[in-house]
Amino acid sequence: MNNEVLNAIKTRRSIRKYKAEQITDEQLDAILEAGTYAATGMGKQSPVIVVVQKPELIAKLSKMNAAVMGTTSDPFYGAPTVLIVLADPERGTYVEDGSLVMGNLMLAAHAVGVDSCWIHRAKEEFASPEGKALLKEWGLPENLVGIGHCKFKTSETSVIRVVILLFGAVTVAVSLMHWEYVYNLMIFADSLVESLFPALVFGIYCKWATRKAAITSISVGAIIICLTFFVWDLGYVWYGTIGLATAFVLMYVVSKLTKDDPKDSEDFYEALDSGHRRFMRIKAKIK
Repeated sequence: MNNEVLNAIKTRRSIRKYKAEQITDEQLDAILEAGTYAATGMGKQSPVIVVVQKPELIAKLSKMNAAVMGTTSDPFYGAPTVLIVLADPERGTYVEDGSLVMGNLMLAAHAVGVDSCWIHRAKEEFASPEGKALLKEWGLPENLVGIGHCKFKTSETSVIRVVILLFGAVTVAVSLMHWEYVYNLMIFADSLVESLFPALVFGIYCKWATRKAAITSISVGAIIICLTFFVWDLGYVWYGTIGLATAFVLMYVVSKLTKDDPKDSEDFYEALDSGHRRFMRIKAKIK
């Protein structure tokens, strides 16, 4: 079934890389309106949405959130707009109510071309003296409980599509002018992609794999493939094989010698587990 709402639900993704470009007022208003239409227990509409676009305040909230997480990195990833959803704990369904608002905000953002991500730990933030002071400053009841943060930036999908189209057009033009090189380029491109495979496999199945290992294996693997292609001329069979084997070995060895902060990969594995659970539910339904 082709339906805009269903398509938005299936194609929305959490984005964790942001530019300073601000979303438009029209986009923000549409997102906020969608949030106010979220279902709530007995229709009491207890959640409150706070819009934060002042850079110094976002920085302050980021520091508070990072302190809860036990890190110094920016949990908001430099997003220029942060929406905070709070709810009245006297309502028995306040967590569910606030969560439904968060869901509406993210889906609405995707529908109007804005990337988003749910950032947790709002509860701890606004349970602190610093958080209570902010609620008082904003004229809100100090008993409100933080449900989550929804951060936004303008989607770059259209720009990326244009770049891909231009790249494709140039590639086709070059191929038509020098068709005799097309086969060799296809073999080389296929071999080059192979250097990414070990990082992908280790990243999915080995939680102890590290970023340094991924960067090292991909870089060295690609260099080895270039050498076998342009310098050593070992033949088609060896173009990807040597680079692939090297990348696998480096991915394992460097991962064992280095260590990442487990919190840096929590979101990735949480999303991976969520996708697996969704697949298992669908599989069970099919059976």
